[in-house]
Order: sequence, then structure tokens, then C-alpha cells
Amino acid sequence: MNIYNILGVLLLLLTSCGQPNQKNNGAKTASSTEEAKLFTMSQIPAIYNSEEEQINYLALHYWSNFNFRDTTFISKADVTEKAFANFIHTLTCATKPIIDEALNKMMDSALTEKLMYSHFITLSEKYLHDPNSPFRNDAQYITILNHIITSDIDETLKIRPRYQLEMTLKNCPGDIASDFIYILPNSSSAKMSDIEADYIILFFNNPDCEECKRIKELLSQISVPKIRIVAMYVDDDIELWRNTKYPQEWINGYSKEIDNLKLYDLCAIPSLYLLDKDKRVILKDAPIDNIIEYFD
Repeated sequence: MNIYNILGVLLLLLTSCGQPNQKNNGAKTASSTEEAKLFTMSQIPAIYNSEEEQINYLALHYWSNFNFRDTTFISKADVTEKAFANFIHTLTCATKPIIDEALNKMMDSALTEKLMYSHFITLSEKYLHDPNSPFRNDAQYITILNHIITSDIDETLKIRPRYQLEMTLKNCPGDIASDFIYILPNSSSAKMSDIEADYIILFFNNPDCEECKRIKELLSQISVPKIRIVAMYVDDDIELWRNTKYPQEWINGYSKEIDNLKLYDLCAIPSLYLLDKDKRVILKDAPIDNIIEYFD
């Protein structure tokens, strides 16, 4: 998506929060009577001609006009939360260094008011970490978590972010996937690392889950040579697992150590991982559409 598409989307989405000031190209802080109603993006100076320069400027200066000290914005979801979602959208075409700088700059600004900082932590988790968020992005959330952990806030507030960072850093694309022992329906055991295939799809699922049933049907339609689909159950109802039917060509396993040892970041079920022949992660916790698209 180019800069003009991004700007068009942002201006449309921000309409209900106020229009950008057309008379002043510089940064302008909203007046105290209007600041709870408006969010005004910084305008891109004319000296930035290339698309890359414009995207980078917008990402780095997005929050210039926002008053982080005004805690009334916390309850203004139509202003602050919408602005946050649009900010994440602006990062779509930015490079990793610019994204990290923009996220850190935002959190630095929020840190000027502890209540606002806490609010932006909540927004970051909702948009960047929630499995149901269309903006979910582990790399960006890791940047936020590192900011929290290294910031000057109460240590008790860092306990959850430290755990989240530990889990989010596991089995990232390019890593060798964590190995585990699993039990088969005939009660024999095997190791994931011993599976021989050009590709492996790890399908962490629960038989009672409606979304799991939908994905199970879609996975059964994938026809790729030398691929193994590994349906893995990690919960406690063994009888439920044993009584659930899976395609005969799949590996149907149960493994409690995945959960006990926190080997995978299973913040939601179902969860899909695509591995190569060396058990290296290609796609982590990916939507089923991304898995299917990979083989198209």
C-alpha cells in the first residue's frame, strides 16, 4: 500500500475525530476545549518527496499533536483507540528500524503520564498481541514489551510483560521449532523431531472448538507432496481426544509437556505453525489463509 492509499484511509477513519488543520503546516497542540474531541495528524513537509520519506516521517511524527498528559483521552476510545489503530496501520509499509523507532517514540511520550502509559500498554496488547486482532504482530509487540521492561516503572508491573516477552520470543520464524514428545492413540510415543517430511503443519487444536473444526476441514483439502499435518491436543480430556477422528494420513497426537513446559506460545486455540524439513519455523501461529496461500 503506497503513501497515498495510507493517507486516504487514515483521513477517512479520523473524520469523526476531527479534520487536520489546513492553515498551519507546523505541529499544533489542540486547545484545552477541543483536545478531547480532536486528533490531528502531523502534516508531511513538502521537502519529503519520495514515498519512503513520507511514510517514515508520518510514522515518526504521528503523535506530535497528541497531549499524552491529558488523561481524559483514556476514556475517549473514539479518539485515542482509533488513533492508535490508525498508527499501527501507518507502520504497514515502514521499515523495521523506523517501526521500532516510532513505537519507542510513542511509548516514550506516553511515559510522561503513568496512567496514559498504562493505557498504551493495554492498547498495544489488544492490537498487537490479541490472537483475534487483524493487526497482530509479534515483532512490534516485542518492541513494546522491551520498552516496558526497561522503563522506569514499578517492577511489579513488569512481571506480566517479562513472561509475555519470554513466550513471544519462542519459535519465531527462522528458529528451529521446540521439540516435544507426543502420545499416539495406540499409546505409543514419538518425537516431533523424528517426523520426516518436506513440510510439517503443527495444528494445535481442541476437538470441541468450532474454529478448530473449520480449520480441520480446510487443512484436509491441502494437497502438497511430502507434507505431514500433525494435529496436537494439549488439554486434559484424554477421552475426548481419543474419540475424535482425524484424517488417516495425519499424525494425531497428545502432548501435555507442551503446556507444562510452555514450549509454544499457545495464547489461543487453534494455532498453526508451518515448519520446513529441518523443523525450522516458516510461519508462526499463522491464520489458515496464510498457510494455504504459502502453497499456492
